[in-house]
Amino acid sequence: MGAAEPVVIEVGDVHVELRGAVDRIDEDGAGRAVVIDYKWSKKSSFSKLDDRIATGVDLQLPLYALAVEQRLSRRVIAAGYLTLKDSGERWLRLSPEAPGGRYDVNWEDDRDERMAAFQKLVVARDADIRSGRIDIAPLDRNKCAFCDFADLCRIAEVPRVSVPRVSVPK
Repeated sequence: MGAAEPVVIEVGDVHVELRGAVDRIDEDGAGRAVVIDYKWSKKSSFSKLDDRIATGVDLQLPLYALAVEQRLSRRVIAAGYLTLKDSGERWLRLSPEAPGGRYDVNWEDDRDERMAAFQKLVVARDADIRSGRIDIAPLDRNKCAFCDFADLCRIAEVPRVSVPRVSVPK
């Protein structure tokens, strides 16, 4: 699925349009879909995925699920990352028949409520960006050296903070 038509997220009278491309969509004869994004990384890169989605750090999987449901009228049962360095999988499970297991993110019991909360989060993030509020808080500051947006970023204005090492008593 390409980026020609936007996906629209509407919350109240506010709407946000997003464009992107999905790596892979597998469908069955019943109109259900599994959305897959290939990552050149390891499964461990996606630890604590539930927290990362809930806090808005990782929006990709729910966005892809929403996009496929909107644009292709398919019921998405799961969206996942397939990691190429270790053949790992991390899933956002949206239905009982979804792939994955107990260590994956499980929204199957409260899917509609979670998707509604997710859409509110996207609208709030969009409002923050449009108002100029973009917090400078990289998860891994060492990756800043390889960032494509270094010329736009204000990371150099934020002092590096040394965190003292704490030894655990034996």
